[in-house]
Amino acid sequence: MPSKVLEGSGVNLDIFVHSVKHAQISGRIAKKITALKASNHNLEDIVNTISSLDEEVRNWRDSLPPFMKWDSHGLLPDQSSLPPNVHPYHVCWQAFSYYGSLIAIHSVLVHPWNAMAFRVEPNQKQQLRRHVAHSTSVVVHASRKMVQNLRHITITASTPKWYVSSS
Repeated sequence: MPSKVLEGSGVNLDIFVHSVKHAQISGRIAKKITALKASNHNLEDIVNTISSLDEEVRNWRDSLPPFMKWDSHGLLPDQSSLPPNVHPYHVCWQAFSYYGSLIAIHSVLVHPWNAMAFRVEPNQKQQLRRHVAHSTSVVVHASRKMVQNLRHITITASTPKWYVSSS
């Protein structure tokens, strides 16, 4: 990872580094979820995978610099508080990446089209219900926050394609 930018560059190193770190996490999410779907795992394997990926994404969010953090209600910061070389698009991108990752991780137990074969012992049915309820709550919360933050997105002819396709 780069540790400094060239003098006179308009690049914000924090945004770049955290975007790369999120891309690495996204790769691990895809790899681990694909591995889960490829074989017949037990409930404990699935729950452990979901928990570890969830923790990794939340740790990434917690490591963001203050100007990129959204409030406790999941809403993005006021644009006037951003450093001069940071566009609101960048902060929105980070937030939508975070919420999208949570949805990708937890939808394994929530969305029927993500259903996979896994073993559940009769004594684990209540545990499964708790995990499904928790994952459902995470997916619903993340989806709501994405919708609430759509007000920060203005699409014009000059809006970058990467930003429009992520929202």
